Order: sequence, then structure tokens, then C-alpha cells
Amino acid sequence: MSEYDKLMKPLLTEQDEEFQMLLEVAEEYLKQKRGDAPQNKSGNATEIVIRNHLLKRGFNITLNPNVKIQGSGIRNDSLLLKPNVNPSKQMYASNEVDTVIEIKNNAVANQSRIIKENLMN
Repeated sequence: MSEYDKLMKPLLTEQDEEFQMLLEVAEEYLKQKRGDAPQNKSGNATEIVIRNHLLKRGFNITLNPNVKIQGSGIRNDSLLLKPNVNPSKQMYASNEVDTVIEIKNNAVANQSRIIKENLMN
């Protein structure tokens, strides 16, 4: 195998969790666009998929978007909470929070169908 071939290996394979997440983000966005979901932004789809993957792995993460930490006016995408803290609240004390998670998606939302088709081929 040449050096070029070694460099051209796919960065993600179909077995990688990140690859599956890309497919899920595209599907979630398309679902939102069809009106099957309340939001209609690619960032919202990304946030939903990441939250669901963290929940599946047992992380105590906020269930609502745009949550706040007491004393701060900043709304956060998600918070990684300490164990046994209620993840359904809208406001948290700073001693209840381990990490602030800010989720960014710079993809072009209208390209989700094309991205999904290309990933599947």
C-alpha cells in the first residue's frame, strides 16, 4: 500500500459512533423540516442527537435546551450535571453543574439530504 493510499483511508467508517451521529443529525433535521418535530434548525438537530447519545451512555445531562446557571444571564445548550441532580429543571445552582456544553453546527442545513445520501453511498 502506498503512502497516498494510507493517507486516503476514510476518517470515519460506518461502524464509528460519529458516523452514525452524522446520519442521525441529517435524519433529525429532515424530520424537523417535514414538520414532524417542533424545531427547524440544523443546530437543534445536532443538539438533540448529541444529548441522546450522552444520555444513552449514562451521563446526567439536562433534558431541556437553553438552561441557565443561577447568577448568570447566559442560556446554555446543555449542562453536564453532577449525579442525582434533576435534569428537567430550567435553572441550576453552580454546585449542581460539572460542565457547560455548547453545541455548534456550522453545516448548511439545506444540504442534510445530500449529506445523508453521500454518507450512505
